[in-house]
Amino acid sequence: MNDLGLQLLRSYCPHIHDLSIFLLEHDDNDAVCDLVAFYGPRLTRLAIRCNNPQTLDTIATHATRLGDLTMLRGHGRLCHPSSRWQQSTLTLLRRCGRLARLEMISWMVHDVPRLVWQVLARQKADMRQLYYLDDRALRQQRTIRHRDIGCLSKTLVLDTEELRELRKRL
Repeated sequence: MNDLGLQLLRSYCPHIHDLSIFLLEHDDNDAVCDLVAFYGPRLTRLAIRCNNPQTLDTIATHATRLGDLTMLRGHGRLCHPSSRWQQSTLTLLRRCGRLARLEMISWMVHDVPRLVWQVLARQKADMRQLYYLDDRALRQQRTIRHRDIGCLSKTLVLDTEELRELRKRL
């Protein structure tokens, strides 16, 4: 889909509640953010490519009624620090209180907020065997096996229970 397609979508389909925009002709984050801002108040389900944290910020500002969000982690032209991705993700979790399902596809492990890993480790005991949060965790808990996860990309699906636990801790 190109810019003209996005304009036509807004003109001829103004009442969309379920939007999936993975396949764009180019990685224009501004066009994606404009589309999310336009449809945001009505959206209950969104599947989107996230090329930078600004996309997350736009979702957190305009699409607060989402119940289901799928985010494919794109690789935008600019490199953003992990802390920026983490902060934007936490802001989204805080503001989108109706979220019952969050899928994060191909996210770099270090871009996922530490709090998410902590909740997942408590909810899913088998994850303790796969990941560690930092070297201190490795020293403190002998049951956690060391794996180099610095550049690993991972797909996570957070359900209602995990999202509820995350919101309690925010």
